[in-house]
Amino acid sequence: MNFAYGGTGVFKTQVPLPNMTTQIDFFQNILTAGDIYSSSDFSSSVALVSVAGNDYSTFIAQNRPNSEFPAFIKQVVDQTEVNLRRIHALGVKKIAVPLLQPLGCLPGITVASSFQRCNESQNALVKLHNSLLQQAVAKLNNETKQSTFITIDLYNAFLTVFKNKGANPEVNLRRIHALGVKKIAVPLLQPLGCLPGITVASSFQRCNESQNALVKLHNSLLQQAVAKLNNETKQSTFITIDLYNAFLTVFKNKGANPGSTTFQSPLKPCCVGVSSEYSCGSVDEKGEKKYVICDNPKAAFFWDGSHPTEEGWRSVYSVLRESLTASFIKA
Repeated sequence: MNFAYGGTGVFKTQVPLPNMTTQIDFFQNILTAGDIYSSSDFSSSVALVSVAGNDYSTFIAQNRPNSEFPAFIKQVVDQTEVNLRRIHALGVKKIAVPLLQPLGCLPGITVASSFQRCNESQNALVKLHNSLLQQAVAKLNNETKQSTFITIDLYNAFLTVFKNKGANPEVNLRRIHALGVKKIAVPLLQPLGCLPGITVASSFQRCNESQNALVKLHNSLLQQAVAKLNNETKQSTFITIDLYNAFLTVFKNKGANPGSTTFQSPLKPCCVGVSSEYSCGSVDEKGEKKYVICDNPKAAFFWDGSHPTEEGWRSVYSVLRESLTASFIKA
């Protein structure tokens, strides 16, 4: 379940949508209804409570003095602690809360240095937020006598990626294997030039082969990396899942595989905006829908501009099933 609203925060932000307190109210209403999920469902669930920094962008937009920033950060973290305690009291036994990423490294900030340097003054405020949040989480765990609350260190994860310039998938796969995982699957990219957001230019009739050529380059390099890793381990530890050719097979056959749905126009999405200024899920200032949904979603491969429908993924799996089974049972 997802109760989040993009652009919202712990308090009111520039986005006039429910803040976190109200979002938790929605969650509580689901629980008290009693006919959707049971208390045992919640006790075995994990809640992700994301405070993404929208409160702070609102603070800046309001032109409040920088001298008030530390006190405001404490208010945000204090309210976050209240929210975490409330979610736990509703029966959720495991709650994860991300630390803030280095907001001083966002492109909207680094544009001032032609995207060369992070703003360390802003990152210092982020570190204050993260430090206070870690203290709050430690306090909550001490109260429950369990490691109920965990933090996800986005801050150092982002900085590591920036430092290594993303490294490459090979480095990450090798690291996962070193942690003890004996079978690792990595999907090849699907034909991105066939996504509805691209094929709309041809009224959903043709894929963009220039974009697909770049995807094929990515996939070729990834397959070489996987072959190299398997040679190192002397086993078929790493496998690739060929989404690229699976997607193309479905498009070519229009999904006409045994037990799968037939898609008359596989490149055409089911959910679209009523005009070019809207997309699937868009609403206007009155909350009125600005998108339409096809009559039979089960006959559509794509749901929106980039995501396959459930039937779409089922048809892809029907193409992949035999090779996946062989790969995973191979010693």
